[in-house]
Amino acid sequence: MTFAIVAVPLFMSAGAALDYSRTYGKGSDIHESLDSAVLAGINLTAKEKKAGVNPVDVAESHFAANYPDKLDSVRFWVKTETIDGEKVDVLHGEAKSNEKTSMLALLGIKELPINVSSAAAQRSDRQPICFMAMHDSRKHTLELKDEVTVYAPDCNVYGNSSHPDDVVDPHTPQNFLITKSVQAVGYGHHYLENVTPPLEYAPEVLADPLAGLSIPGPGSCLATNKVISGGKVKLSPGTYCGGLTITNSAKVEFQSGTFVITGKLTIQNSSVKGSDVTLVLSGSKGSLDWNNADASLEARRTGSMAGMVIVADRVPSENYLVASTVDLHGAIYMVNGVFVWENKGKPKIKADWSSWIIDGVTWTGDGVLPINFKPEKSKIPFPYALKHVVPVAGVSGARLLR
Repeated sequence: MTFAIVAVPLFMSAGAALDYSRTYGKGSDIHESLDSAVLAGINLTAKEKKAGVNPVDVAESHFAANYPDKLDSVRFWVKTETIDGEKVDVLHGEAKSNEKTSMLALLGIKELPINVSSAAAQRSDRQPICFMAMHDSRKHTLELKDEVTVYAPDCNVYGNSSHPDDVVDPHTPQNFLITKSVQAVGYGHHYLENVTPPLEYAPEVLADPLAGLSIPGPGSCLATNKVISGGKVKLSPGTYCGGLTITNSAKVEFQSGTFVITGKLTIQNSSVKGSDVTLVLSGSKGSLDWNNADASLEARRTGSMAGMVIVADRVPSENYLVASTVDLHGAIYMVNGVFVWENKGKPKIKADWSSWIIDGVTWTGDGVLPINFKPEKSKIPFPYALKHVVPVAGVSGARLLR
């Protein structure tokens, strides 16, 4: 930001000093109001942006309310600029005026010009995403029912939906959501006093952070409609056509590699484990159906799927996690996947972190459902695309530039 008074070289008498001091004071007042105006204009909520609110109009109204005195000119404009390698919209403001003099007028200088400028942009400092409900309009994308508590004290939770007052929804007094931060474009209702820290309006609808991820497709079928009923089995990586069912107290180990499943992954009354693995749910039937499952999986550590433990094609799916231990060490990317997650008791989760990018979730059941998020402790690489996603909760979404 800049503030300049055009000075004229002359002999500085006491009266001239008073003229300069008064002019500087007026310029400072204008400057303060201009800074406030560009911050207000650029810091629109996602709801305001969707409604077509113009940041220039907001800035003009804000400035007029804070500095009603008439000036020679005041103008605001938006320009897209590159800041720290990122293209952002910058709201500029400029005000000009002339302050009449007293002592200087006797020397032929009747006015001192004042030129004030300021600019603001959305903050670029963002935090890692831990749990993100991506649907941009439907209600209940972060919903709690029955008596379940979701305990995720290191987790940034974000709801993209603009549905009015019904995105984050703890339905009962026994529902608690404990996070590092929780934000929603459309806010929430019911027992919001049970959300810690308090729910905040999200400033924007976030783009899919993994939109550029190339999802592996199926190859030749290693097995078709495979069912594992009981016993101990080691599975080799490859394509499992028609889905994969694990049932009847089976104990299955996924060996290192990428597993493409062209259908539903069903786990009933069984356990699965695997390290250095990625499960890819491929096609329109790819989904999860786990009931009384004990799943302990760690993501790939290298390659294009590093850090990704479960990935699905970008098609709608319905997924059920019922009375299961969901111990997933890595990112779960099912951007069009709707989840019903019924918790029982307090599952023991060993994974240092998990990051969920899904359509939305309904948490039900009882007990305490833990979601760990300490990627700095982990040997599983945290995807770079997920590191700088979430606007800082509780901090203005705008910053002054000059």
